[in-house]
Amino acid sequence: MKPQASNAIAILDPLLQKLGPQYLAFWTLPNAILTLSGARPYCDGVFWDDAEKGLLEKWSQEISESAAIVTENIKAVWWQASIAEARPGEKFAGYDCFFEPGLRYMLAQTKLLKSTTFDQFQKQTSFAGFLEVIIADLEHQPEFKVYSPENLNDVAFGLLLGYPDKAIVESVEKWQEQDSFAEPLMDADIRGGGYYICPQPVYSYPRHLVSDPSITAHEQLWSTILRDYYTSDFHKSLEQDKAFMKKAKELGNLK
Repeated sequence: MKPQASNAIAILDPLLQKLGPQYLAFWTLPNAILTLSGARPYCDGVFWDDAEKGLLEKWSQEISESAAIVTENIKAVWWQASIAEARPGEKFAGYDCFFEPGLRYMLAQTKLLKSTTFDQFQKQTSFAGFLEVIIADLEHQPEFKVYSPENLNDVAFGLLLGYPDKAIVESVEKWQEQDSFAEPLMDADIRGGGYYICPQPVYSYPRHLVSDPSITAHEQLWSTILRDYYTSDFHKSLEQDKAFMKKAKELGNLK
């Protein structure tokens, strides 16, 4: 499946029809749109109840209801809705999702993995399990023998987030240097990555990669997907819908 905004719209339209526009506020965030488009394996939603409104149970239930419909139209390898406490007194409702199209696309694009197969992901029942599959592959490769467990985890997480190979590896190498005079890292140019407030789908890479063809092609793909979605008639109609905007405000998605 070619990653494109129309894939995300095709998945979200049944949710709109069955539950109403307010439920889409959980799923129209940039990182979710990229995942639903097929451009990456993983997305998450994090919704804080900062004002102690007592909405976490309600949100968690709505996430589960909406995810049941979303996963009718895109095969979920694993997903969960939960209420978690980041720090004492600071709780959030959220979801974590791994979808088949993005996993297959990642495996087709990356050259960092040598033995990992899609079937290995299908057997996983936790977020940590997906990381472990990738780390087990990396640990058997000579070039990764010098990586710390923390940095192997960073590489694995970067792959699950759909970041380009060069951006992942060279950023991790810079982190390992711990050199005050090392080449600075810069943020990827992902247009639309901050359209709503959410865990932004923006990665970093050393400055010398700014014109690297693989990096610029990746930035362009993600930016195009987000532009095509947020300028579509589908999303424009949501922005005119009072129920959607009320829910987006309630969730803290709006700037």
